[in-house]
Amino acid sequence: MDFLSSQQRETKRNSRLAFLYDLEKEIRALERYIRRLEFQISKVEELYETYCIQWRLCQGAVNMKRAFSLSPSTRASRESLLELNRNHRHSLFFSLQDMSVMEGELEILLGELHIKMKGLIGFARLCPGDQYEVVVRLGRQRWRIRGKIESDDTQSWDEEEMVFLPHIHHNFEIKVTEAKGLGWLLVGMVTCASADFFVARPQLMLVDITELGTIKLQLEVTWKYEHTHHTHTDTCQPREEGRSSGGKEIPYSRFTQLGFLMRKIFIPLLLLLSSVLPKAQRTRDVLLFWEDCVSDSSSPFCCHSDSFSRTLKKRYTHKVKAKQPGQSEKVFSQLLQQVQTACRMVPSPRPVCSPDRVTLFQLSVYLKRWSIQELGDHISRLSKEEYILSALRSPKRRRALNKLRGRSIAEFLPLGTTLQILAALQIDSNHKVCKAAANCLCRAAGCKTFRSKAVVYYTESLKSTDVQIQQGSCLALKCLRATESVDHIADLWRSADEDLRSAARETVLSFGKKGFLAFQRMDQLYTEMQEEAYQNQETEITIL
Repeated sequence: MDFLSSQQRETKRNSRLAFLYDLEKEIRALERYIRRLEFQISKVEELYETYCIQWRLCQGAVNMKRAFSLSPSTRASRESLLELNRNHRHSLFFSLQDMSVMEGELEILLGELHIKMKGLIGFARLCPGDQYEVVVRLGRQRWRIRGKIESDDTQSWDEEEMVFLPHIHHNFEIKVTEAKGLGWLLVGMVTCASADFFVARPQLMLVDITELGTIKLQLEVTWKYEHTHHTHTDTCQPREEGRSSGGKEIPYSRFTQLGFLMRKIFIPLLLLLSSVLPKAQRTRDVLLFWEDCVSDSSSPFCCHSDSFSRTLKKRYTHKVKAKQPGQSEKVFSQLLQQVQTACRMVPSPRPVCSPDRVTLFQLSVYLKRWSIQELGDHISRLSKEEYILSALRSPKRRRALNKLRGRSIAEFLPLGTTLQILAALQIDSNHKVCKAAANCLCRAAGCKTFRSKAVVYYTESLKSTDVQIQQGSCLALKCLRATESVDHIADLWRSADEDLRSAARETVLSFGKKGFLAFQRMDQLYTEMQEEAYQNQETEITIL
């Protein structure tokens, strides 16, 4: 309610009545959802109580039989024991039948498991052109898919999602094979406990296929407690597969664990209803990421920076496509720093109050700042830019500058570090590098997105106290033809550094007529400053 009330200030509606009407609709939707959850939990509790009664009856008959067996043997006790054995066989048969029916009802109440294929992770183990086959089994259900590693390191699969109906007595079996010649070679086979798949929130699972973990299978598992084709389980008939026969007893602990699991899972589902992210940022990818971040936190609105970094590595390592050692750590460290930075255009990021914490508000501001909807795609762009940054810092920086053209420049975010390095390379000791950097920025002027962000950054950098940064930013604005910053460049005429004044004069004159007018103002200002200084020297102070 507090969050919804705070959103009223951001709405563009003129009527408070309309806002209250929308608020009432949201509250009613939440109440209906809570009632459905309560009804589902009540059915599980009723089934659990019925099972406990049947189990106690079976245990009572077994204890009575044991008591008669241990008692002194008499004619009456032997007759009672024979009668008890005869009745026990019949009661046990019908009890097991009832338990089998309850098992089927519980499997129906467990709903469905939606498993989505995210791909294989193998780093250097996966090569373009490799073909793999993945088989996922659960009882009699089987999902067989084939995939191929493309030339750009992406993966294409026959199917992306499969729905499994839960079974109590079966676990998930996953087998991965690789195409070798005319046959298929087994890569690895693992078994996963089905109880691990029942989690309230969608989870991303990493399964080690090989013993050394060189190949991992990434799956996204979503548990839906309601069937998609029907929601009322009273009319559903138990499935025949996976039932216990008349001579097989169901362990009591198995139903006890599942009953506890149902209580543990349905209550946290209500936390999903109180999402505080704006609707534009409330994508599945972002929500799953933040839920993993706060899984170990005491508050759903902030997490530790270490947890934030671990979740990034867990969910988006495959998006980095590292070409250098330690590139993933650099990318995730850069992302963490950007999230905790107040503004992307400030050359020197201001330190935050709590550098060991990441808040949901910081994440929301960062997503809005870059217009992010898919965090994985954003990390891929960040990874490419980090790789180019390392090339610009290397001895082969001139070659890297010459390769930066149209599409490569358009894929830049760009980061403040990238813009700073491009500006610094214009005043490099190697004049060939200076020329290559200037040509690169001239080409970048044709990309509107890059130019608009770069002009803001370089104009802000003119206020720096470092003369080298000011000179590089001034030359960068010249290459970008940033006539809108001419007044800020003109202020550099007052600098005491001759190289900086020369760069400012050169930049202003390159702007044509508008720059010439600014140059005249600069020249007039410089003349006035010289005259004022001369007059101050001629002034005599007389003390009476």
